[in-house]
Parts: sequence; structure tokens; C-alpha cells
Amino acid sequence: MLTAVLITSDIDEDRLLHENQQAKLFRSLADPTRIAILQLLSTGQRSVKEIALFLGCSHPAARRMLTGLRWSEFVEMRRDGNEFLYSLRDDRIRQILRLSEELLNDDDEEAASHQYITAIPSALMAPARLIPFGPVDSHLLSASHLLSASRFHCASAS
Repeated sequence: MLTAVLITSDIDEDRLLHENQQAKLFRSLADPTRIAILQLLSTGQRSVKEIALFLGCSHPAARRMLTGLRWSEFVEMRRDGNEFLYSLRDDRIRQILRLSEELLNDDDEEAASHQYITAIPSALMAPARLIPFGPVDSHLLSASHLLSASRFHCASAS
């Protein structure tokens, strides 16, 4: 009989905590709507109304997305009278967005050769609450194209 022994230490627990925090960060970035919000906020603070208008969705839907971004500590909120204003919590988020753009645009020929990306069914995009209004081509997967509110709309909450 084979017996496994689990050895735990403070180092293992610290590493696990760090890896969980990294996973939390990447889960937050795995949503095209959240990326679009972060891109918008990289230009300055915005109200929920402005963000909802930009996304083409209701205020409650925009607030749900912003709650997720606050939970992951990407954005911060401040109250100004009756309005809630959101902004990026850290300027390094702009760097993350810029680096992701650079990675996507590094080699246009290589990106074009990865046609399997275009085969992602729209049902897989449902957690992001985005539904494409037409075929998704690989050249439309850059963050600048995801920012186009006319290409996507927020699906209603289930």
C-alpha cells in the first residue's frame, strides 16, 4: 500500500496564499467586460452612469461588474454627493493592460495563424455577459476592439 505524506510549513502556506492571490487577479482579468471597464477607467475616473452607458447595459449590471473589480482590488470607489465614482486603484493596472496589448500585437502574423481562437462559441462568453453581434475574428480580440460598445451588449442577469 502506498501512503502519501503531506508536509506543511509556513513557506508552503505562504506560497499557497500567494498563488491564490495571483489566481484571484487573473480570474478578474479573464472577463472581457471587466477589461473594457479597466480600459475606460485608465482614462480617468467615471461614474456608474458613464460606465453603464459605455457598456450599453443597466446600472445594476454595471455595478455588479464594478463590485467584482473592487473585490479584486483593481478599482476603488468614492462617493461624490449622490454619485459613486470609480477609478483605478493602482497605476500598474495600466501597465498590465498595455503589456497585454503588446503581447497580442507583437507578431500579427503569428496571431493570424492561431485561427482556433475564432472558434470560441459565444456560449462560453456568457459568464462575461457579452454577446457578439456577428462573427468573432482573431483581429477583434484585442482590448481596443473589446472597448467598442457597439460590438457587444450586456446580457440580462439570470
